[in-house]
Amino acid sequence: MRTRIFTLLVAFLAIAGNAVWGQGTSWAGQGTGTADDPYQISTPDELKAFRDLVNGGDADACAILKNDIELDSSEEWTPIGGYPLLGATTFKGIFNGNGKTISGFYIKTSHFQGDGLFGCIGDITNPAVDNIGIIKNLTLTGTVEVTRVFIGGGICGMNYGIIQDCISNVSFDLTTSSTGTSGIQVGGICGANEGIVNGCTNNGNISINDMERTLCFGGGICGTNGGTIEKSYNMGNLSANNASDGIGGICGMMDDQSVINNCYNSGTLTLTCTDQQGGNVAGIGVATGGTGPYSSTVTIKNCHNYGAIIGNATSVGGIYTEIFDVNFVVENCYYINTIESTEEEKGAEPKSTEAFAGGEVLYLLQQNNPGVWVQTIDTDDYPKFETEGEGSTIYQIAFDYNYEGSPEAIAYYIEEGESVTVPTMTRDGYIFTNWSTDKAGETIAEISGSITPDASVTYYAQWQTEQTEEPEQPSDDDDEDQGDTGIHKPQRPIKYYNIYVDTICPGLDVEVSKDVVQEGHQVSAYLTIQAECDTTGMRFEYKRGLFGYWKDLKELEGVQPGEYIIKNIYTDIYIRALDATLPEEEPTGIDDLEGVKAYAKNGSIYVYTPNREEVTIISMSGAIIKHAEQVGLQSYNVSRGIYIVRIGEKVFKLKN
Repeated sequence: MRTRIFTLLVAFLAIAGNAVWGQGTSWAGQGTGTADDPYQISTPDELKAFRDLVNGGDADACAILKNDIELDSSEEWTPIGGYPLLGATTFKGIFNGNGKTISGFYIKTSHFQGDGLFGCIGDITNPAVDNIGIIKNLTLTGTVEVTRVFIGGGICGMNYGIIQDCISNVSFDLTTSSTGTSGIQVGGICGANEGIVNGCTNNGNISINDMERTLCFGGGICGTNGGTIEKSYNMGNLSANNASDGIGGICGMMDDQSVINNCYNSGTLTLTCTDQQGGNVAGIGVATGGTGPYSSTVTIKNCHNYGAIIGNATSVGGIYTEIFDVNFVVENCYYINTIESTEEEKGAEPKSTEAFAGGEVLYLLQQNNPGVWVQTIDTDDYPKFETEGEGSTIYQIAFDYNYEGSPEAIAYYIEEGESVTVPTMTRDGYIFTNWSTDKAGETIAEISGSITPDASVTYYAQWQTEQTEEPEQPSDDDDEDQGDTGIHKPQRPIKYYNIYVDTICPGLDVEVSKDVVQEGHQVSAYLTIQAECDTTGMRFEYKRGLFGYWKDLKELEGVQPGEYIIKNIYTDIYIRALDATLPEEEPTGIDDLEGVKAYAKNGSIYVYTPNREEVTIISMSGAIIKHAEQVGLQSYNVSRGIYIVRIGEKVFKLKN
């Protein structure tokens, strides 16, 4: 398990021999160095003193930054801790950056035991053990310029512990010459990871120029990974010249049991190869495999890559690519479709810039993976996340044409609390009747205009055949014999549909040309408005069938003022006028039957009952508007119109 990274480390480090490590020293500042009472570091000298304590053998020392630290950028930094198999002391304590920044970090000479602010952390025999080697809450800014073998990163060279909530703003400019020993493992956070990296960010650029093209791996977070990387992202740009074993937005090489979950890359990856062997580059990482001891299982879940890939690499992956055969477990991953992947990336899908910016990718990343990703739709280019706090919720609202050979469903991705406009659906030879939440139309969805959903849902359009020809009329001789055959020709029965005038506001008068219309014919609705009526928000609407949805009648104006024509009638038609207002009026229709009162005023119906009674309000079309039990005075907000109010056994007719 994880044998390849170990082999690489041995190959890289064997040339170093046993290095002379730091000598013991004492602590003169505050704190005793325990987890409960860590050393308190406020100055560059105290940071160096802490380093000398660890390098002198105090592997379990704990410390906390009390101030931002500015190092001398002209002075090379010696890492805290190192690789134990080369005689160094690995750091097994807790270093709390406390949200502070260390700047002026500078390395030019490779130390072989691991390069970074820390050389090596954690227990190499038991990686990622709780409370053994932890670096957290730290921001690091600086420069690394190395011209030999290099295993390093900003925070540490080799991680067998835990790196939590750290930010690297370190820039790397690395070169291995044709006459030197080649080999690089570099990442913005760490060079080689066998432990856990969680909630970390790299903003620094990484440049690798490897003339011999041997064992070189670069990643935005880690150079090589046999551990776990979670909720981390890279925004720095990576470029390599012949360092083509692998560069990736998150890690350069993913070895056996590498796990990458909820990560993303938005940095540009550039790989230029000048030899015939080509190279490997991928938005998340490059995996190594093979047979026997090098057989690898790599897991990548809930990740995306928005960063561009440039150059002439032989192997390109939007999310991943591989060297030899790898057992991949890839789920719910997405990459920008401007990348021309050379791989068949199962579990990873290309998506357009619109899909990223519009919320589709965010919606997909959130499936069975709540509370991680956030995005301001149409403002952020792609999904992001915060290490603390809850993620935003995206709903998928789809409108399906719902017939064989139909266009693709219209889908919207909206944030919770936002609205979406119900589209107008058309189909040659058919009339749209209503929406349903199932294909068969058994569950009617009363939606129109703008809706604010509280869950993801697909609406299915329901259709009715449109007849453009006049229905055949029954002949007077329908029952007469036809020649010598004695066969009668049955005629199609004529259908008729009712025209209902529903809710009408005071100040408006609505009439229709017919109360009953023959199938396929048309009807005219006439609207008259009183001069004193305020029609600022007025709606004049119709719907086809009881369960249809309301449409604006004003789009169907006729040949004379106030006329509106509805054509091709194949169902009952309902017409209503809403939201026009007259000056405030006195209550109308006050009735008092045995102590029960009912009246209408300003858009509401008021009902008083001395005892508990059942109250039902019914529109003139027969629809039940309100149904409740009450005692005392209660108001019911209804649209303008004429209503039947039933209170127990008593019945009132009110005009609202």
